[in-house]
Amino acid sequence: MRWRELSDIVTAQPSEGGLVLVNDIADGMQIGASFGELELQPMGHTIIAAAHVSWAWRFRGTGVGSTVTPESYRMFAQHLTFASEHVARAIAADANDGAAFAIGFRAHMGLSDIAGVYGGLRGYLLASRRPVSGLGAFANAVSRKWLGTEEQALTFARQTAQIDLPASSGIVPYAHHVCWGARAIAAMHTSEPEPFAQYVTRDEVRADILSANEAFASVAPDPDPFANWYANASFSFALFSMNEINLARPHLSAMGEYVGGPWSDMDHPQETLDGVRRQLGMLSL
Repeated sequence: MRWRELSDIVTAQPSEGGLVLVNDIADGMQIGASFGELELQPMGHTIIAAAHVSWAWRFRGTGVGSTVTPESYRMFAQHLTFASEHVARAIAADANDGAAFAIGFRAHMGLSDIAGVYGGLRGYLLASRRPVSGLGAFANAVSRKWLGTEEQALTFARQTAQIDLPASSGIVPYAHHVCWGARAIAAMHTSEPEPFAQYVTRDEVRADILSANEAFASVAPDPDPFANWYANASFSFALFSMNEINLARPHLSAMGEYVGGPWSDMDHPQETLDGVRRQLGMLSL
């Protein structure tokens, strides 16, 4: 692979667009593929770290823990350890590589290393190239689903929602979806999980999301389209679930062909989005 040319393309991207490209490259690599001289290139260690995170999850799968074999867990941990090592090398080479910190949140989360997760937060917040989805990665890691609590995830989202407006406001609906998901998992064996559309009717949830949406609309769009789309995806899903159709519509329109946020977790995300847009008269039959 022509790593130098690829590295040049990655480093030329704005923060969120660069992280999206790095993850796309990682997801497209075969497990065990040779990195050649990639680690010698700018952001090379970041790309390698992302590849190891991708490979780790391919070994583990996305099912609950009881479905994962001991060997799959071993390979999961091994590749996440490799990822965390390359994250450290990436940051040592470039402290402003926010993509490396964001990947590090995921690696340390999977290793149940809460100190590692928090250890990268200050560096991420100080990085001049800070992909907004890193906020979501951290909130997910400190949520009840992983290494923390619902209150930790929501407090972090509320505290950081305005640091990189407009896109950072999207962490609020994202964090609420993460918290809802953790509740649903906890309820799986005892009761019928609460639908997300019911969760967002709670007064405090509704107020959080509507306030964040006002903050999103208060400033001009981010120059990085992927940063805007990150927020559009989270807001469109939450606001549509809340039946705030007039507020959801501009986000659904601004997303274009982008599929992200909770939409991408569905079995048929593009078909679901197309169906929602048809329902709202945004697509012809």
